Amino acid sequence: MTDPTSASPTTRRATASPHEEDLRREAEEIRHFLGHDLKSPLGFISGMAELLLMGRYGELSGEATRMLGEIMRQADRVTEGLDQVIVAHRLSIGDSRLRLADVDIWELCERVASRAQSTAVEHRSRLSVTAPNEAGVARVDRRLVQLAIGNLVGHAIRQAGADGDVLLSVVQRPDDLEICVQRGAQSPVENVRETETSNDSGSDPQLAESGLPLRFSRLVAEAHGGSLASEPNAAGGPTFRMRLPIA
Repeated sequence: MTDPTSASPTTRRATASPHEEDLRREAEEIRHFLGHDLKSPLGFISGMAELLLMGRYGELSGEATRMLGEIMRQADRVTEGLDQVIVAHRLSIGDSRLRLADVDIWELCERVASRAQSTAVEHRSRLSVTAPNEAGVARVDRRLVQLAIGNLVGHAIRQAGADGDVLLSVVQRPDDLEICVQRGAQSPVENVRETETSNDSGSDPQLAESGLPLRFSRLVAEAHGGSLASEPNAAGGPTFRMRLPIA
């Protein structure tokens, strides 16, 4: 089956019907609104909160400091969500421009885990990370892959709930790196069966039914020539396996 996103944006525009062109223009207008009209005020809010926390406008009480920190955290969370909507739209129409660099995926996973610890505490879950035998380097867009892995970890934490375990691991394979996110503290078996993937998220019910965050993660993996698949595990819930080509 031909992948409708494989053609270039220019080619698709040349063959699009008037109705499809109207939909494309509407999507571009929405993307512009999200990227400018919403993100700019959020940037101002975060910037002002940061200045207040730095004491630029006087000393703050402990409660005010805590509240401003939460304001910044929530503003950053919304900004990150808007970025994912914009990037997911861009990737879904075949615009796969990436800022590629050689990235140590293990170091990136440690950073994701560090950021996700507050979410794990909030849900009373435990998040752990296992290291590979050797550092694995992939040529990827660092920011997009970090967001993609973060989505998988956040999803697993929310599903694990109170007193649950989530494991993030990296497995070095002959041709790619596998980032595995699963419920349960037992390390995944490296020689797992090959999981068939598809450019159609509908082929994987877990990915199809979980909304934008997992769709974004799949689009990012595929934009790098990799894949994202899920499979059930003994602890309940899915095990996510993201594969990225080795640099």
